[in-house]
Amino acid sequence: MLSAEGAGRTLADAIYQTPGWNFTLAGHSLGARVIHFALKAIAQRGSCTIDDAYLLGGAVGGGAKDDACWTSATRAVKGKIYNCHSARDDVLRWAYQGANGMRSSPVGLAGIHMQHDRIVQLDCSDFVGGHMQWKDQFDQVLWRLQRRADYGGAVT
Repeated sequence: MLSAEGAGRTLADAIYQTPGWNFTLAGHSLGARVIHFALKAIAQRGSCTIDDAYLLGGAVGGGAKDDACWTSATRAVKGKIYNCHSARDDVLRWAYQGANGMRSSPVGLAGIHMQHDRIVQLDCSDFVGGHMQWKDQFDQVLWRLQRRADYGGAVT
Protein backbone atom coordinates (compact mmCIF):
# COMPACT_ATOMS: atom_id res chain seq x y z
CA MET A 1 0.00 0.00 0.00
CA LEU A 2 2.83 2.38 0.81
CA SER A 3 4.41 2.08 -2.66
CA ALA A 4 1.18 2.91 -4.51
CA GLU A 5 1.59 6.68 -4.25
CA GLY A 6 5.05 6.54 -5.83
CA ALA A 7 3.86 4.12 -8.48
CA GLY A 8 0.96 6.47 -9.24
CA ARG A 9 3.33 9.40 -9.71
CA THR A 10 5.51 7.24 -11.98
CA LEU A 11 2.46 6.27 -14.04
CA ALA A 12 1.45 9.94 -14.28
CA ASP A 13 4.99 10.81 -15.46
CA ALA A 14 4.83 8.13 -18.16
CA ILE A 15 1.43 9.39 -19.31
CA TYR A 16 2.64 12.99 -19.24
CA GLN A 17 5.56 12.04 -21.52
CA THR A 18 3.19 10.90 -24.27
CA PRO A 19 1.59 14.16 -25.44
CA GLY A 20 -1.36 13.80 -27.75
CA TRP A 21 -2.29 10.36 -26.42
CA ASN A 22 -5.37 9.55 -24.39
CA PHE A 23 -5.67 6.69 -21.96
CA THR A 24 -8.26 4.50 -20.30
CA LEU A 25 -7.04 3.08 -17.00
CA ALA A 26 -8.32 0.00 -15.20
CA GLY A 27 -7.03 -1.37 -11.92
CA HIS A 28 -7.97 -3.92 -9.31
CA SER A 29 -7.26 -3.55 -5.59
CA LEU A 30 -3.87 -1.86 -5.18
CA GLY A 31 -3.90 -1.15 -8.92
CA ALA A 32 -6.94 1.06 -8.30
CA ARG A 33 -4.95 2.79 -5.56
CA VAL A 34 -2.12 3.43 -8.04
CA ILE A 35 -4.64 4.89 -10.51
CA HIS A 36 -6.06 7.16 -7.80
CA PHE A 37 -2.63 8.64 -7.10
CA ALA A 38 -1.88 8.91 -10.83
CA LEU A 39 -5.10 10.85 -11.38
CA LYS A 40 -4.23 13.23 -8.54
CA ALA A 41 -0.75 13.81 -10.01
CA ILE A 42 -2.14 14.38 -13.51
CA ALA A 43 -4.71 16.85 -12.16
CA GLN A 44 -1.97 18.81 -10.37
CA ARG A 45 -0.29 19.35 -13.73
CA GLY A 46 -3.50 20.69 -15.15
CA SER A 47 -3.72 18.10 -17.91
CA CYS A 48 -6.74 15.98 -18.69
CA THR A 49 -5.45 12.99 -20.66
CA ILE A 50 -7.50 10.16 -19.20
CA ASP A 51 -10.67 9.17 -21.04
CA ASP A 52 -12.04 6.93 -18.28
CA ALA A 53 -10.82 5.08 -15.19
CA TYR A 54 -12.21 1.77 -13.91
CA LEU A 55 -11.60 0.91 -10.26
CA LEU A 56 -12.40 -2.68 -9.31
CA GLY A 57 -12.42 -3.50 -5.62
CA GLY A 58 -10.23 -0.47 -4.96
CA ALA A 59 -7.92 -0.49 -1.95
CA VAL A 60 -8.01 3.28 -1.49
CA GLY A 61 -9.95 5.44 0.92
CA GLY A 62 -13.35 6.75 -0.06
CA GLY A 63 -14.80 8.25 3.10
CA ALA A 64 -15.79 11.86 3.74
CA LYS A 65 -12.23 12.77 4.70
CA ASP A 66 -11.13 11.70 1.19
CA ASP A 67 -13.58 13.94 -0.72
CA ALA A 68 -10.93 16.56 -1.61
CA CYS A 69 -8.68 13.84 -3.06
CA TRP A 70 -11.49 12.48 -5.21
CA THR A 71 -12.48 15.96 -6.36
CA SER A 72 -8.89 16.45 -7.51
CA ALA A 73 -8.86 13.06 -9.27
CA THR A 74 -11.97 13.96 -11.29
CA ARG A 75 -10.08 16.85 -12.91
CA ALA A 76 -7.79 14.35 -14.67
CA VAL A 77 -10.55 12.53 -16.55
CA LYS A 78 -12.55 13.66 -19.57
CA GLY A 79 -15.13 10.95 -19.04
CA LYS A 80 -15.85 9.08 -15.83
CA ILE A 81 -14.27 7.35 -12.89
CA TYR A 82 -16.19 4.08 -12.61
CA ASN A 83 -15.94 2.82 -9.05
CA CYS A 84 -17.06 -0.80 -8.82
CA HIS A 85 -17.53 -2.08 -5.29
CA SER A 86 -18.84 -5.13 -3.45
CA ALA A 87 -20.03 -5.31 0.13
CA ARG A 88 -18.98 -8.98 0.05
CA ASP A 89 -15.24 -8.22 -0.33
CA ASP A 90 -13.85 -9.57 2.93
CA VAL A 91 -10.23 -8.88 1.95
CA LEU A 92 -10.98 -5.17 1.88
CA ARG A 93 -13.19 -5.41 4.93
CA TRP A 94 -10.56 -7.06 7.13
CA ALA A 95 -7.09 -6.68 5.57
CA TYR A 96 -7.40 -3.14 4.21
CA GLN A 97 -9.34 -1.73 7.11
CA GLY A 98 -7.15 -3.63 9.58
CA ALA A 99 -3.99 -2.19 8.03
CA ASN A 100 -5.51 1.28 8.43
CA GLY A 101 -6.64 0.74 12.00
CA MET A 102 -10.29 0.89 10.81
CA ARG A 103 -9.77 4.62 10.08
CA SER A 104 -10.43 4.34 6.35
CA SER A 105 -13.19 2.73 4.34
CA PRO A 106 -12.02 1.46 0.95
CA VAL A 107 -13.87 2.48 -2.22
CA GLY A 108 -14.03 -1.17 -3.28
CA LEU A 109 -16.11 -2.12 -0.26
CA ALA A 110 -18.65 0.67 0.16
CA GLY A 111 -18.07 3.14 -2.65
CA ILE A 112 -16.89 6.74 -2.72
CA HIS A 113 -18.59 9.00 -0.18
CA MET A 114 -18.94 12.07 -2.38
CA GLN A 115 -21.22 12.48 -5.34
CA HIS A 116 -19.78 13.98 -8.50
CA ASP A 117 -20.94 13.96 -12.11
CA ARG A 118 -17.69 12.26 -13.16
CA ILE A 119 -17.89 9.50 -10.55
CA VAL A 120 -20.13 6.54 -11.30
CA GLN A 121 -20.76 4.04 -8.52
CA LEU A 122 -21.58 0.46 -9.45
CA ASP A 123 -22.56 -1.92 -6.66
CA CYS A 124 -21.48 -5.38 -7.80
CA SER A 125 -22.32 -7.18 -4.56
CA ASP A 126 -24.81 -9.47 -6.28
CA PHE A 127 -22.20 -11.03 -8.58
CA VAL A 128 -18.78 -10.31 -7.03
CA GLY A 129 -18.58 -12.41 -3.91
CA GLY A 130 -14.94 -11.88 -3.04
CA HIS A 131 -11.81 -9.87 -3.72
CA MET A 132 -10.29 -12.32 -6.20
CA GLN A 133 -13.42 -12.44 -8.41
CA TRP A 134 -13.08 -8.96 -9.90
CA LYS A 135 -10.91 -9.84 -12.88
CA ASP A 136 -13.05 -12.81 -13.85
CA GLN A 137 -16.17 -10.63 -13.62
CA PHE A 138 -14.81 -7.60 -15.53
CA ASP A 139 -16.90 -8.44 -18.61
CA GLN A 140 -20.02 -8.48 -16.39
CA VAL A 141 -18.99 -5.12 -14.89
CA LEU A 142 -18.63 -3.59 -18.37
CA TRP A 143 -21.95 -5.10 -19.46
CA ARG A 144 -23.70 -3.57 -16.44
CA LEU A 145 -22.12 -0.19 -17.05
CA GLN A 146 -23.20 -0.29 -20.70
CA ARG A 147 -26.74 -1.27 -19.74
CA ARG A 148 -26.80 1.53 -17.21
CA ALA A 149 -25.70 4.02 -19.86
CA ASP A 150 -28.27 2.69 -22.32
CA TYR A 151 -31.04 3.20 -19.78
CA GLY A 152 -29.95 6.59 -18.50
CA GLY A 153 -28.35 5.34 -15.30
CA ALA A 154 -31.50 3.62 -14.07
CA VAL A 155 -30.18 0.06 -14.25
CA THR A 156 -27.73 -1.32 -11.70
